[in-house]
Amino acid sequence: MRKETREEAARRIEARLTHIKLIRLWLEKHGSITPSEAYLMFGCYRLSARIFDLRHKYHLDIRTEIVPDATGEPCAKYVLVQD
Repeated sequence: MRKETREEAARRIEARLTHIKLIRLWLEKHGSITPSEAYLMFGCYRLSARIFDLRHKYHLDIRTEIVPDATGEPCAKYVLVQD
């Protein structure tokens, strides 16, 4: 039996979880996320909308910081506030 690759595992997990669940898990593990990370990791184009959902439907305390992206342009970084 062949071992599953990282890419195959990621696709399998993504098929079962929604973007909201994936972003929540990412925030709980890593503490923050940027739009480019959300796009690269999960194919999520609308991170701000998913953060809105997490704040209002799931009552997560997420703050927004403005940080420079790879090109130096301002970019949102969403940080999960831990209790």
